[in-house]
Amino acid sequence: MDIDALLRGSSAAMGKRQHDLAESLTRTVLSVFIHDEMGRPSHLGSCVLVRLDGRHYAFTAGHVIRDARRAHLWAAAGNAKLEPLPYVTLFSSQAAEGEMGDIDIGIVPLQAGSLGPFAECRFLEDIDAEGTTQHIWVDNFYFVMGYPASHKQSEINHRRKKIHVRSFHLATNPPPSDLYEKEGLDRSLHLLVEFDRNDTVVERKKVVPPKLQGVSGGAILCISRASYAGPLVAIATEHRKRSRILVGTRVRYFVQIARGLTATEPEEIFD
Repeated sequence: MDIDALLRGSSAAMGKRQHDLAESLTRTVLSVFIHDEMGRPSHLGSCVLVRLDGRHYAFTAGHVIRDARRAHLWAAAGNAKLEPLPYVTLFSSQAAEGEMGDIDIGIVPLQAGSLGPFAECRFLEDIDAEGTTQHIWVDNFYFVMGYPASHKQSEINHRRKKIHVRSFHLATNPPPSDLYEKEGLDRSLHLLVEFDRNDTVVERKKVVPPKLQGVSGGAILCISRASYAGPLVAIATEHRKRSRILVGTRVRYFVQIARGLTATEPEEIFD
């Protein structure tokens, strides 16, 4: 029996499934841009399209919204022309109070009647709204997807406002040691997954991944090894290189704030 051949075949099959999963998410996880003072697209981060209680949202990191400095957010449905996200107001974690404090949450309520090309996107409904999804090594793994802002990862036609961006995706697991206390992070609010830039392997070969600036606001899903499907569990917010981890804000807090908006904000921000 050729063990190496079996391992190569298994690795190739797993790599293809991960690639196919990433491809299926390209109309759910989008890159986010603003236009700079010259009117040129400038890559800020990533966002995840979600449908919750019949409402449409883009979930992202709060610092992505703050970094926009009131400029309108743009995105592309797949590698296509940039379009303005259809919203009238947006919310970042600077406004979050009480139990949650100032955690990194950004919520963009989208107007259902003005989705335009975004209506062809896939809005996630499989969301860990109650925070009950558990990582079990033999059953599932975490899958991270977003769009690095590296010039090697994106090509922008400024005149036509068209983009071609390559996603970053990572199949990973919790870090080997419990780092929440060491990193000063609350386990109930945050999710930590392992990412070592200096020890990343693709198809049994060590590679150098892109810098992750721009992945903030991307998706962290918990994927079944059997079905290669699973819920959105967190939104990526930070890469801590020294600790070899990615930090995410658990999506149940996005859900909590989004449902609060439904109860307190005027109906026209959703229609």
